[in-house]
Amino acid sequence: MKEFLEKLFSSDFMPHGYCYLWKPGLVWLHVVSDALIAFAYFSIPVTLVYFIRKRRDLPFHWMFVSFGMFILACGTTHTMEVWTLWHGTYWLSGAIKVVTAMASVPTAILLVQIVPQILALPSPEAMKLEIAERKHAEEALHQANNELELRVLERTAELRQSESELRQLIESMRFPSKSLFSTRIGVLFLRTAGNWNSLASLRMRCDQRTQLPKSSMRKT
Repeated sequence: MKEFLEKLFSSDFMPHGYCYLWKPGLVWLHVVSDALIAFAYFSIPVTLVYFIRKRRDLPFHWMFVSFGMFILACGTTHTMEVWTLWHGTYWLSGAIKVVTAMASVPTAILLVQIVPQILALPSPEAMKLEIAERKHAEEALHQANNELELRVLERTAELRQSESELRQLIESMRFPSKSLFSTRIGVLFLRTAGNWNSLASLRMRCDQRTQLPKSSMRKT
């Protein structure tokens, strides 16, 4: 293990700058380019981690983790490109590239597998349309409920009024001296009972009661 680490961090080779003949313009071109690429690669995983922590409800969140590891490994390879300009630690650079390959190949395979599932997800326009349709349906349902409640209240008021008038009718039947066959109560009786014979019989009895005192007076 010790020998492996010594070989891994050994600098037995010439630095990469010799290939550029140590020309300042060429060297700094690669240094600045690789440094900026590494900085961008290192910042992307941080943004992905922040995004995942804020939106845990998103599907395929593990794919963001895979992308983050892959991009982080790519940033490390560009960092080693800057390092090897002055230090010939190519074994270490190669080991980092192996790690990058191990992170990138599974990510690419998994991405191909989940593309159909991603395409099956509804688009933002479709989701907006569905939300608008649901809102319209909820508003229509709310309006229908309000109308139904209003009809129930009206029907309840009608039933209470009919019940009150029916009670008055029953009281009038119990006490004939009261105005039994007033127009309103008679109509209510016809509407509630629907029995014309009963109404005629009731009227005849009432007439007999009112005519009886007159006949008795004639006999006397």
